[in-house]
Amino acid sequence: MEVKAVDLFQAFSEGKLQLEGGYIVTSFFQDNSTYAKYEIVAYSNAQSLFLSDEGLIFRTDGNKLFALAEPADYERKDLEPFSRDGQRQIPHGFSEVEQFTARNGTRIMFSRQPVVAYASFTIFRPSRLNSSILFYNLPDALDSIAAYFVKILTANANVPAGDAATAAQRIIAGLKRFPIWRELAAKAAAPAPKKAAAKKPAVKKAPRRKAVRKPAAKKASPKKASVRKSAGKRPAVRKLAGKKPAARKVAAKKPAAKKTRAKKSARRR
Repeated sequence: MEVKAVDLFQAFSEGKLQLEGGYIVTSFFQDNSTYAKYEIVAYSNAQSLFLSDEGLIFRTDGNKLFALAEPADYERKDLEPFSRDGQRQIPHGFSEVEQFTARNGTRIMFSRQPVVAYASFTIFRPSRLNSSILFYNLPDALDSIAAYFVKILTANANVPAGDAATAAQRIIAGLKRFPIWRELAAKAAAPAPKKAAAKKPAVKKAPRRKAVRKPAAKKASPKKASVRKSAGKRPAVRKLAGKKPAARKVAAKKPAAKKTRAKKSARRR
């Protein structure tokens, strides 16, 4: 199952704290009161972080949003939030916060605009009255933060569940004004890069062998060539015309009559 949120200092000790970005929600509570203060920090691309006596220091810019849950019986309601003492203070006047009053009189105030912490910011070490939760930069990170605020406003600030849900959505609207929120949302929506398919090692082709030329056949002499051409063939037989030799025409001459006999017969007549 995918982990969506974890205790910040536990994640640091286990090496699970992401430098790429995330959301840190720190809650500050009061003894014998439902008064509570919340600080939400969005960060990205932290260069480094280290643990000091004060807390965990992030070397990067951070966008912060503050919220106060003030019970109906709080005695100093008219005092500007930035003028209050200790962990009841946030760096805003009444003109810089949005206000929402629940049905039981609890007043909830939260930043209209984010506060930018340049270069670095510190998350205080946990104590009996404060704790920090890291929300990983997942596509549904803001939904997880909204559900978390419904839970803690109901359990620790005594806000009715329906009003806690309304207040949580207004806090989320404030988080969406963060420039870093837009960067984180774009990264979360981007498809994961596809792993390049492992290339098979190239098979070296064997060098082509040069074709060995056969010596050209010697041309046969004209006589031999004619003999070769005629080899295997029967000698042509001249066809004789099937005619009988022409008979010489002998003129059938009658023997010439002897002139003497003719003359004699004429004389007799």
